[in-house]
Amino acid sequence: MHPTLRRYWIQLTADRKKFGLLCAMVAVGMLLWARIVIISNVPRTATATNEDEQVEILNTADSTLYTSASREKSQVNIQLDRRPERDPFVIDPVFFPKPDIGAASSSNDDKSAANPVEDSESREARLMARLKEATGRLTLEAVMSGPPPMAIISGKAYRIGQTITTGTSQEYEFVLKEVSHRTVTLDFEGRKFELRMTQLGQ
Repeated sequence: MHPTLRRYWIQLTADRKKFGLLCAMVAVGMLLWARIVIISNVPRTATATNEDEQVEILNTADSTLYTSASREKSQVNIQLDRRPERDPFVIDPVFFPKPDIGAASSSNDDKSAANPVEDSESREARLMARLKEATGRLTLEAVMSGPPPMAIISGKAYRIGQTITTGTSQEYEFVLKEVSHRTVTLDFEGRKFELRMTQLGQ
């Protein structure tokens, strides 16, 4: 062995741990290199088929295409009726019955006839409420039964038959009809209202 190589060999083998580590690294490197070589040179395989089998496959494909094309071109005869069984534009009375015009008109007439009664009653009720409010503003202060009968209402003296105005924003004219003991009767277009004297302390 050459002296230089011998000297390197002695230096490498002098420390057994370093020499063992070097051998392990060389072995791992060889394994990796062999694996790379095997992967890069993969053997190629091919499967050969018989020519007769290839021809049979082609014939089968052609027959399938011909059958599908013939099916697409086949004609189907459709016969339609010359006259339809029912008119599609006629409304079926079973599902869409016609309304009873006579009953609807009679019900509308009843409603229209009832409206004037309701309107007159509501107007009368509103008028009575306003008249009661107006008479509530009047105060009976004194009555005199001697001839002629008189009554002092809201600071003014009135005789039977005279007109009493309320003096509110919407004036109503009441007629003094009767003078009794501590009460008087007022009239407004046939509607009677009674005023009473208030007792002391009330």
